[in-house]
Order: sequence, then structure tokens, then C-alpha cells
Amino acid sequence: MTNARRKMLSDCIGRLEDTKERIESILEAETDVLENIPENLQGTERYEVSENACASMEEAIGSIDEAIESLQNIDGVG
Repeated sequence: MTNARRKMLSDCIGRLEDTKERIESILEAETDVLENIPENLQGTERYEVSENACASMEEAIGSIDEAIESLQNIDGVG
């Protein structure tokens, strides 16, 4: 692998890390909303949508972590 391609992959890792941070920020805000929904509204569709969004963002963060780790395992990139 050329140094130029290694550099491109390193840039991709940086972008993935930035994206992960942005998703974590959104997740934190959505979790705050979810935790502050009154008990009498916790069975509503709005609550379920928010709960599903949080679960999906957590899954996405895990996938990004895996992608970053895979790219860092390439010799000379990490």
C-alpha cells in the first residue's frame, strides 16, 4: 500500500471519529429527552420512536467503532 493510500485511510478514520462524536452528541440529547418524558407518556408512540432512535444510534456508534478498528489494523495506517 502506498503512503498516499495510507494517508487517505487515516483521513477516513478521522472523519469516522468526527461522525461518531456528532452521533454521540445527538444521542446524549435524545437520551435526555427520553429520560424526561413523564411516566404517563412512556407508553406512547413518541416515547417508542425516541427509544428506537437511541437504540439505532447506539448500534451505529458500535459499527463505526468496528470500522475504525478494522482500518487501524491495516499495516501503517493506525
